Amino acid sequence: MDIGNYNALIGASYGEIAAHSRSSHKSQGFGSAAQRGSSIEYFEYVDGTPAKASPLEGIDTSWKRVPNSGTVQSLIAKVNQTYQMDKPESALPDLIQLYKALDQINDTYWKNEKKKEEVEKLILACAGIWFESIAKNPDYAVGDQINVDNAIIARRPDVTVQLAKLNGKEIHKTLVNNLLLKDATTISATNSTQPYWLNEPHAKGKFNVSDFNLTGYPENPNNPKVRFELLINGTAIAFDQNIQYKYTDPVRGEIYNPIVVLPQLTARSSSPLALTQNAQSVKVNLLFQKNGQDPAQSFNVKTIGAKGWEISPASFDLQFASDVSTLSKEITISPLDATVSSIDTLLFQVNQKDRLKEIKTIAYNHIPEIVYFPDVAIKMSNINLNNEVKKVAYIHGAGDLIPESLSAIGIKVDVLTGEQLLKSDLSGYDAVILGVRIFNVNKDIAQIQNRLLDYVNNGGTVLEQYNVSNGLVSKTFGPYAFSLGRSRVTDELADVHFDEKDPVFNYPNKITKADFDNWVQERGLYFAENIDKRYRTPIAIQDPGEPLHKGSLLITDYGKGKFVYTSLSFLDNYLLEFLELTDYL
Repeated sequence: MDIGNYNALIGASYGEIAAHSRSSHKSQGFGSAAQRGSSIEYFEYVDGTPAKASPLEGIDTSWKRVPNSGTVQSLIAKVNQTYQMDKPESALPDLIQLYKALDQINDTYWKNEKKKEEVEKLILACAGIWFESIAKNPDYAVGDQINVDNAIIARRPDVTVQLAKLNGKEIHKTLVNNLLLKDATTISATNSTQPYWLNEPHAKGKFNVSDFNLTGYPENPNNPKVRFELLINGTAIAFDQNIQYKYTDPVRGEIYNPIVVLPQLTARSSSPLALTQNAQSVKVNLLFQKNGQDPAQSFNVKTIGAKGWEISPASFDLQFASDVSTLSKEITISPLDATVSSIDTLLFQVNQKDRLKEIKTIAYNHIPEIVYFPDVAIKMSNINLNNEVKKVAYIHGAGDLIPESLSAIGIKVDVLTGEQLLKSDLSGYDAVILGVRIFNVNKDIAQIQNRLLDYVNNGGTVLEQYNVSNGLVSKTFGPYAFSLGRSRVTDELADVHFDEKDPVFNYPNKITKADFDNWVQERGLYFAENIDKRYRTPIAIQDPGEPLHKGSLLITDYGKGKFVYTSLSFLDNYLLEFLELTDYL
């Protein structure tokens, strides 16, 4: 099959469309060049009736497969044949007939879920109808009243449009061609806008959605909205418009974002980790934020999930005065048994009912802003740790949480830019750590690497984390040669084979198989290959049925110091695994 054909309707070849799609995967740096021209893809016949010209042979994709659709078919053909580019409103009579004809189809999937919605959009477009519902603020709290400014306009001649109702309120005003009609409404924020797939705790690798009817929606179907009930050329059609917040960016222009309905109380902790070393207590600060229009509110907050731990205070009240929106509270966390080293999660309950939530935002220019509310959760563990590393320098790559993890066990972390590192005296650091994919994103990495190898030669320690094999700025990763492949171990539970006598697993802390438990996502990725014999490779791992890989951990002496390269997935397993395993490295 030739997959390089040109789609005249879209104005691009399928190779160009595919490249645009892949280049939209921006978080992983998957930009790719477009392919143009013929490209043959081969399909292997496995079962069923062999196809001669197309994989879709014998599959009816027309309206003939839908009972009682004869009128629909003829009207669609008529609209396509008579449509006038410079006079789209001329198609409205036939489109309205098509809209009504769809009611004669018994198949609710095609009638209600697919085609009626598509025809409604066509009617709006051909009539030049536009409307919006804009809130005065970007966010509200559950229970708030949302004042909404609504506007509607019809911009084609010979089209009669009446705004009959707005959220049930009688309006009955006929639109004047190309003039805005405005009206205000007020609605109650009854539910938070937490994405429905995050409402329940999710299992490993999947979300839990108890209401199956929600599955597949890209957004919450019950987000705050306004209903516009219109008469278009005498036919009643209703449209639901999501309420948005609008502002003007000096560079990007007019920006629309969905409004956010917050829980009435949210908080964030000073650290997501509470690591008690050798049974010593730690303090964590919680900053609470009152959301919403009520001038004064009170809340009771209770800790939950703290079995085996002493939390002080375990329950407390918050009283917000009318002029106060934030309050701070410090809690002390201590293990009850100093010999136990488990990972537990401390959660909080508000007013004996709801989990305490945190506000998180995903904001990129190419997608609408997404705000969600994970539980305020503090990971707790008592670590019997011998920590001889006191001060390290860290240079960010593509981004991770390693500096926060190291700070949690008392290591002083100086986060340096490449320029700062080149100018700094590194002799005062026990180690220098490079963030993930730094060889892919830092244009100065070759110069930085020369500086770091001098530091190692004079007695320092450098730890490099994984890089992606393509798009490298430099391929000189260490003092001796190795290259990067694309091999990875995706099974996070895969057995880890390691040399138990190697000093990396014995000093200053004993590393055992248990330290590789509870990993998530994968063991490692983009393993080193063609490794110079002067490197030690004390770890070997593999996915089931695949060969062992020894490129996940490379260690070598260089001059007076040590150089370490690791492709282990500390990015996703940054809690205990990173802390214990890298303390020596």
